[in-house]
Amino acid sequence: MATACRVRQSFGLLNVDGDGYDAGQGMHCLVNTMANQPRAESALEFLDLTSRDLPDIFEVCCCIYWELPEQFEKRPGKERMRGLQERWFAKQGPGLLLGKVARQGKEVRGFIRFGPPEIYPQRLGYSSGPVSEDALLITCLFVAKPYRGLGIARRLLSLAEDAATRRYSYSAVETFARKGSANNPSGPVELWLKCGYEVLRDDDEFPLMRKLVQSSRGPGHAADN
Repeated sequence: MATACRVRQSFGLLNVDGDGYDAGQGMHCLVNTMANQPRAESALEFLDLTSRDLPDIFEVCCCIYWELPEQFEKRPGKERMRGLQERWFAKQGPGLLLGKVARQGKEVRGFIRFGPPEIYPQRLGYSSGPVSEDALLITCLFVAKPYRGLGIARRLLSLAEDAATRRYSYSAVETFARKGSANNPSGPVELWLKCGYEVLRDDDEFPLMRKLVQSSRGPGHAADN
């Protein structure tokens, strides 16, 4: 658990603000459900995360926390982490969907990262684990500050939940949220409760959140595209 506690210093602060979330700098999600909020621009596209997106994502999050925790603890430089992340991503294979990206032209407005729990060794550093065998693990959820409050985060989350059933065979989605602070890769507990998640396994700081989704397949196997 010490690793998870130390890494929180790498992420920014997220403040609950009425019916939404106003985030500072860092890895977290903004959700605003007010009906009169403006919609995201029509030019915005939600695409599968590929290796071509990694350089743009690294501009806002240069991190290997979930994928390579031992290397992350050594605090390598940005270019070193970029190379490690790119090699890790390539090893997972082209058929494995590991996230979604919200793009407007060449600009990344937000992204969500997820995948089978077993490919993210940092999951073992949380006392509220283990992640369930029937669940897709969400590791990070981010929306660029000028584009928060437009429903982008909610759309990214919906796409991840859809991927759990259509691209994989999972019957649930899980993530490690944080109590009392949004200084966390996927945001605070309040955010996930608002999105329909429940506390599966409680913890003083990082409870494991879970939401059931429908699936017609057995758990834990990648589906055909």
